[in-house]
Amino acid sequence: MLTLTLLLLNAAPRCLVEKPASANLPDAVLVGKRFAVTWYEPVPNGSLEQKVMLLEPEGELVGASAREGTPSDGASSVMGRLAFNGTKLGLAWMDDGSKQRTATFRTLDATGAASTPPVALTREFLPHGDQVAIAWNAKVEAWGAVFTGTLPTTSPGNVTHHQYFVSFRGEPGAPVRLDEGESVSGVGHNLALVPKGACFVTAWTTYPAALTVLGEVCDGKVRRQTVSERPGKSPMLVNVAVGGDEVLVTWVDDVPPPPLKAPSPGPGGGAPSSPMNMPPPPGREADVFFALLDAKGVVKARGSLPVTGIAQSPVARFDGTRWWVVWPERRGHTEAVLAAKLTREGKLDGELVTVGSGWDGPVWVSLAASGATTSALISHPSDAPCVVSWARLPAR
Repeated sequence: MLTLTLLLLNAAPRCLVEKPASANLPDAVLVGKRFAVTWYEPVPNGSLEQKVMLLEPEGELVGASAREGTPSDGASSVMGRLAFNGTKLGLAWMDDGSKQRTATFRTLDATGAASTPPVALTREFLPHGDQVAIAWNAKVEAWGAVFTGTLPTTSPGNVTHHQYFVSFRGEPGAPVRLDEGESVSGVGHNLALVPKGACFVTAWTTYPAALTVLGEVCDGKVRRQTVSERPGKSPMLVNVAVGGDEVLVTWVDDVPPPPLKAPSPGPGGGAPSSPMNMPPPPGREADVFFALLDAKGVVKARGSLPVTGIAQSPVARFDGTRWWVVWPERRGHTEAVLAAKLTREGKLDGELVTVGSGWDGPVWVSLAASGATTSALISHPSDAPCVVSWARLPAR
């Protein structure tokens, strides 16, 4: 396996939120020259609600207090994600108000103040999982949202998980099911939805077939394409990015440990040492895998980004010149965040970069772009004294 040097960023990640404050699973989107950022935190009534603040590109929060992005109604509102249509912010989150976790949406003004009441993106499916993703498509002037929902099976008490999409300008219509009937798995906190021309693209993994599937929705019609090629493996935690007409799909998969080699016979031809004296097998390893598709949907490059531990929840972004792939990695009892640059052709550009390390897990990361500058928003709520950090990725 290829061995890569890990470089440390020149500037350490900047702390955005310190304990005892709480800020979980933040997300950021560019709004003019600043970013809007959202996270969920406990409020006095005991529920969890989304908060919204503005953020300078250098990583300084604007103002002393956050706005409430979701109603403080005693029911938790979590896993929020943002998009911006040039005038208003779209905030999507998972809401527990109906006694079942429901994908919900509202618009905010450019400062984060609510401008419309919450609306359920679906009333027909019981969502399962942790996240909804939202995007604005300027080509068709519409919002798009993707979420995971469940349907009952013929076996009492059992359900299947499916991926759903809805596009809307005003009141959301009926969601479209994206998968072909297989159970969806392994989406996690890095679920993504990205505009591509007049379409939206997302990706998911399937169970038990263990496939990575790219889904493209154009005018209500779904096109699916399998992009993983490792039979017998179990891809998970898939993410997608768009650069022009090309698409980069990333996911995590286990890597089998190398086979143990028996020691050679001794000089006198004696028997090898007993197997019980052999070193223990190496621990589990998970790498980041990717597939880059051209404008015609042909896979033009694929590969993996080997890491030293267990990769988790990769996210990707195209900055106009190169692809960025960033992910947390579990290393024993702590976690790090790594970044890889890929050329437009899908080749590794330089060494892997260590954005930060030594955090107490769990750690999640999201990406925010301002022109050619890409920054990582890192959530590490169990760490002390900081719970959220902001790190600008190196331009070269």
